[in-house]
Amino acid sequence: AMSLMPGKKKINVHACYAIFEDGEFVDRDKLEPKHFQKWVDFAKERGMGLDFNPTFFSHPMVKDGLTLSSPDEEVRNFWIEHGKACIRISQYFAEQTGVPCVMTSCTLQRVYRCNPFRAI
Repeated sequence: AMSLMPGKKKINVHACYAIFEDGEFVDRDKLEPKHFQKWVDFAKERGMGLDFNPTFFSHPMVKDGLTLSSPDEEVRNFWIEHGKACIRISQYFAEQTGVPCVMTSCTLQRVYRCNPFRAI
């Protein structure tokens, strides 16, 4: 399908698309760039960039429908750490592919644009 689409392509990866080695698992607040290396390799082999989305849903630490705005400090801190991990992963995507990575999140109500040519 990609060969039929004009222009440059990017893949949008969610945090829940992490790829773990056999027997490995970390929760969303502990994700690292290495958990997305296969996505980076795939994109680089095809000359593509990667965009990234945190995954602030479908998780036991969503309490009463709340994540970052939860009154429970443990819940709130978990999701804060998830967001910070996602910013680091987005920066890694940009550095590795040489293509700016846009990290979007409806929960954060903000767009971070990681540039491969400068640190954020």
